Amino acid sequence: MSTQNEEQKVKPDTIQQKPKKKVSKKKRKAIAAKAIELLKQQFPKTFMDGDDIKPLKVGIQEDIVAMLKLMPKRPIACYACRLAVIHYANQIEYKKALFQPDAYRINLKGEQAEKVTDAHAEHANERYAQMLEQQKAKEKQQQRCQRSSA
Repeated sequence: MSTQNEEQKVKPDTIQQKPKKKVSKKKRKAIAAKAIELLKQQFPKTFMDGDDIKPLKVGIQEDIVAMLKLMPKRPIACYACRLAVIHYANQIEYKKALFQPDAYRINLKGEQAEKVTDAHAEHANERYAQMLEQQKAKEKQQQRCQRSSA
């Protein structure tokens, strides 16, 4: 997760246009986080938090870009949109949603668009297990650091 300081460093024009220089991983995460917040406002039935997260329709990024191009003033650039969708889909809750029984992907209206394929569900299950392991290892490391500093 990005910190408040990182989010404050993201200028509005970075969200609305692709940066001219290569952007650090830390800044890309901050751009993605800000862009996700904008997408949640624009598409509240599609972009959700926690247990409410649903798998997104394959190709939803192109749908978002098409909708954004119809707006007179785009609140988010294609670059930031791409980062946001990638970041959103790499959340542990998203991976979990993919391998639930009878999982369906949703469109920008929050309606069922297509069933999650078995291959996608299997991959998500594997990735979810990896993410849980990484999370547990990180927690153990933090506990060790706390014990050694006490």
